[in-house]
Amino acid sequence: ECFQSGTPSYRYFFKVYVWCCLPIFAIAFIVLIGLARLVHHNQSIVTLRGKVINQHIWMILLVTYLVLPAVTNKQFQSLDCIKLNHEGLSFLRVDSEISCISSNYVQFRSILIVFIILYQSIPILWLLLLYRNRAKLDRQSKDHNEALELHDRDNNTKLDHIRFLFQDYRVSKWWFEVLEMYRRIVFIGVLPLTSTITSKRASFGCYLAIASLIYFREKEPYRLQFTNSIAYVAQISILLTFFAAISIATGVVIDFGMGDLGIGLFLVGVNLLVFSLVVVLAWSQYRQRQIEAQWRKALNTRELSVVRRVMHDEDDTDTKEILVEDLELGDIELPEKTTRRMKSVEEKDKAVNEMLKQYLLRPKDVVMIKRVGAGAFGEV
Repeated sequence: ECFQSGTPSYRYFFKVYVWCCLPIFAIAFIVLIGLARLVHHNQSIVTLRGKVINQHIWMILLVTYLVLPAVTNKQFQSLDCIKLNHEGLSFLRVDSEISCISSNYVQFRSILIVFIILYQSIPILWLLLLYRNRAKLDRQSKDHNEALELHDRDNNTKLDHIRFLFQDYRVSKWWFEVLEMYRRIVFIGVLPLTSTITSKRASFGCYLAIASLIYFREKEPYRLQFTNSIAYVAQISILLTFFAAISIATGVVIDFGMGDLGIGLFLVGVNLLVFSLVVVLAWSQYRQRQIEAQWRKALNTRELSVVRRVMHDEDDTDTKEILVEDLELGDIELPEKTTRRMKSVEEKDKAVNEMLKQYLLRPKDVVMIKRVGAGAFGEV
């Protein structure tokens, strides 16, 4: 907006070129810094060089992730023209001073299409990177335990450079960020170009919103139920927005005695309701984590060995030896009758079993009533 010289079309074209080129310059700068670091570490160990490469790949992917929706929106806006059939003229919707049949615009559009192809190939690059690592993202084991697979995926440092592309999703939905990005692009870029008639564009938007609503409801792609709930409510809000657009375009609101102001207030109310719901859900999630943090404790090697013995109900001699060492060192509190020093193996085994009964739940004492999900040690 600050560039004022030249004709209106030249100013607009220059602004779009800046939008398209700045991210490319930023990526080139990141690449140059990465090459300089590699040259500096030329004689260093291989792991350090690999770490540098992964860091810069992560930065490049992050830049593309952040700029793609905004740049795509600007690019597709530059293709959206309004035709005046009675005069045979066509003007750019975002800037009516620019004629879409002028030679300058035709040349600009040719260059812009090249940029569009370049930017729309970015999610495909993400998919290729994710596909190369699919075995680490989804092991597809027969005894599918999503909680365990999520734990392994979260602790795999070899995935750090692409982690933000799959971190929020379930194991089987490692590819979903690519689909989600193209879904956004269709809503913000492609949809306005589908028709010059407002009601038709709004109808297409309703169809897409309904499809998104069904998918998020049935598939629940996010790893947290909290996020799935927010995504589902957001699709309802989008659907109501497009439905309101159809009502305004077709004049249905007039039949119900509502004007544009009434529809506008209704949409504001819906979005405020969605925002309030998000805040309530977020606060509830935060409080739940606080409560869990009060009793959750990271298990060390010895404690984990004890838990494994109890959960699998195995006769683990090594576990007993570890636990007895703890008992003799006084690291674990026992009931008063077991705090004395134990001399025989039988007494030590008895003390171990007493402690297990007191502090842990044995599998044979649990009655299966209903499956409610997956926990840290398997099914809940």
